[in-house]
Amino acid sequence: MDSCGMKVNLTLLLCLFTLSTIGQNISWSGKVLDEDEAPLVGASIFIPSIEKGELSDASGNFEFKNLKRQQFKAEVSYLGKESQILNVDLSKIKNSIITLISDINTLDAVIVNEDRKSKEGISRLKAVEDMAIYASKKSELIYVDKINFNKAANTSRQVYAKVSGLNIWESDGAGVQLGIGGRGLSPNRNSNFNTRQNGYDISADPLGYPESYYSPPLEAIERIEIVRGAASLQYGTQFGGMLNFKFKKGSKSKKVALSSRQTVGSFGLFNSFNSLGGTIGKINYYGY
Repeated sequence: MDSCGMKVNLTLLLCLFTLSTIGQNISWSGKVLDEDEAPLVGASIFIPSIEKGELSDASGNFEFKNLKRQQFKAEVSYLGKESQILNVDLSKIKNSIITLISDINTLDAVIVNEDRKSKEGISRLKAVEDMAIYASKKSELIYVDKINFNKAANTSRQVYAKVSGLNIWESDGAGVQLGIGGRGLSPNRNSNFNTRQNGYDISADPLGYPESYYSPPLEAIERIEIVRGAASLQYGTQFGGMLNFKFKKGSKSKKVALSSRQTVGSFGLFNSFNSLGGTIGKINYYGY
């Protein structure tokens, strides 16, 4: 081969090598911004066709080098922003400015209504109720008419079954003396609970001898309030907290309403409960 032919072949070889080199050195760069034109740091730019990805730097910039194609799809994503799929054509543009907008979803409004008289018969006291603050206290509210139990016998296990953390001791067979205690506290004669009815003490000596002397008949009770934990001077020195029996009120529509119930049971049980109540003018009364 003469020198002229060698020059032509060498020239063709150099041209092919140059084209091949150019084809493998295509680059694509750009910048990722938010809707306020502030750079997004750590935005993900991914090209699925070559399974290659980059993250934007502190200025929002990114760059892909040695791309083999001039046309491809790129996925751009960032946490809290709507993702974008770009159709990139490097024959037209090699530097892209990408703006991601916030991904905001407006949810339907949710209205939450508190039903204090739950179907299960147990609820919570309000944060402020009857001039007392219960916001920081663990409380339970038992609605006597909403639960099934033997009212005639004042069966403690049935009345307080849904109140967690109570120790219940039935020390007599007639429910005359209630015996419950909080976590780790003795239930003996209710000594660790300040026991009240309608808000006032029913113990003759709540400090020296705090045991409650009797349990009000649950047939006359509307609800039972339990407030956990010692509460300084409000509930005395008892560590268990306060137990308050709220009595029913007389009929609001009648001047006189009489209720009588007689209960008989095993082992010679006979219980007679009678109540009288009503409303006269602005005065409501109830007795049993």
